[in-house]
Parts: sequence; structure tokens; C-alpha cells
Amino acid sequence: MSLSHDQLCAVGARWLLGRGRCPIVLTEFVCQLAEQPDVLGLRNAGRDSLLIEAKASRSDFLADKRKPHRGDRADEALGSYRWYMCEPEVIRVEDLPERWGLLYVVNRCVRIVAGADPHRVYWPAETDVWRWPAGAGERTVMFSVLRRLQLQMGAEAFREASQRRLMATTEPEPILDPRATHARRAASSSPKGE
Repeated sequence: MSLSHDQLCAVGARWLLGRGRCPIVLTEFVCQLAEQPDVLGLRNAGRDSLLIEAKASRSDFLADKRKPHRGDRADEALGSYRWYMCEPEVIRVEDLPERWGLLYVVNRCVRIVAGADPHRVYWPAETDVWRWPAGAGERTVMFSVLRRLQLQMGAEAFREASQRRLMATTEPEPILDPRATHARRAASSSPKGE
């Protein structure tokens, strides 16, 4: 039985929370960027971002090559480290763009076929052959996440929370689902009595 795109994204999110050591993981995150990452993990105070593009079919992978942030502007795209995730044989190593890794999912377990192992690149050297520079896209995503939290909490509660010393937790927080934010916003903006 083939895994759906959503199932691959869920596997990728769990992998980045664990093996990727990412305390913040976003799935199918939408903000003002043209790029909408399937799975994006942030770590090292935002210095590193780990991107997974889930591909349930070969045609989806081939279509991905036509996106502007995959071609000549790849250095402006999200992801200090980038992988495609699929079931075996959907994508082959020789199909990969330069500096992209490949993750195969078998029985919901992830196997690194090509690319960096995020467990071993926690403090990467700037000369790491798999690493892309993190930049404006990552800052845009982080701002968007903070703004959504501010809108959910209210400006005053957000300000107070941001002034308190944050304590690290051993358990990862739930993955922020932007669709839930949009649903709450739509519900709160509908006229009373509907």
C-alpha cells in the first residue's frame, strides 16, 4: 500500500523532531513566500533549517523541478539541508539535484539513501558539501510563526510570554498546523447568529 503525501509529511515531521533534533517542525506551512515547504524543521536558533519535500509519485517529483526556487534560484530557497522523501524507487539517487539528499520510507521507518545525516551535522562546518546558506526565507517563516502565535494569544499575553525566561522542554511541542489557525480566524470573523 502506497503512502499518501500527507502520510509522508507526518513521517518526515516525526523524523525531524527525533533524528533531526529540530524543536520546531512545520508541515505544509503557508506564508508570504512563494515556496511552501512540505516539512521544515528549525534548530540552532534558526541558523539551520532542514527541509523535506514529500513525493508520493514520480510525476510529483518531476513537476517539482519546474518550481522557480528549484532552478536558478535554488540558493534562495528554504533549507540549509534538503531531502526528498518517498517510498523506494519513486526517486533514484541519480535523479537528485545538486546537494539534495534522499530519504526512503519503508514500513514508516526512514532510511537515508543520500545526503547528510542530520544527527551528525548538529554543528555543521560552513564548508559542509550538503549545506545551503540559511537566509531571508527562514526569517520570514519564523516571523510568520511568531505573528500567528501573537494573534492566537492576543498582543498583551504574547508580550508577557515573550518577556518571561523560556525553559527548554524534553518533549517536543505539537506541530503548528496553519490550517487550524485559518479555521479559528474564519470562525471568529463570521457574523454572530450564523
